[in-house]
Amino acid sequence: MTFHLFGHKTEKLSAEALQDLVLKLLLQMAWVDGKADAKELGGVIHTIERVYRLDPATVRSKLIAFDQQSVEDIDTLAGKLRDNLPVRERVQLLRDIWAVARTNGKTDRDEQAFFYRVAELLDIKDNEFFEKCIKVDSH
Repeated sequence: MTFHLFGHKTEKLSAEALQDLVLKLLLQMAWVDGKADAKELGGVIHTIERVYRLDPATVRSKLIAFDQQSVEDIDTLAGKLRDNLPVRERVQLLRDIWAVARTNGKTDRDEQAFFYRVAELLDIKDNEFFEKCIKVDSH
């Protein structure tokens, strides 16, 4: 995804800074239940390399260096993304977060709560997209 960096309200972040924020948010979803398994991490790697076009070597080094305890809280991460991404890119980010949550075939309560919290922080209103996401898990 090529980030649209024009016409936003606050400090403009570079594409690299935005990629880093997205990676941290995706990793937080992978770790939301206290552990990230290989499938979840694989989903994060696939998404950040393919959708957000971060090179594999950088992804792997950031993954190794990731410390869940020292990452900015989701309010800060999502707030920066909200202020720097247009709505369509924020919706895509939610789709990607949901895809990471679904790598094991089903989401749990913590993953759903994280998803809704990030959606709220990204200023994406609850809509039928959310319902479709959650409905997939109830079958």
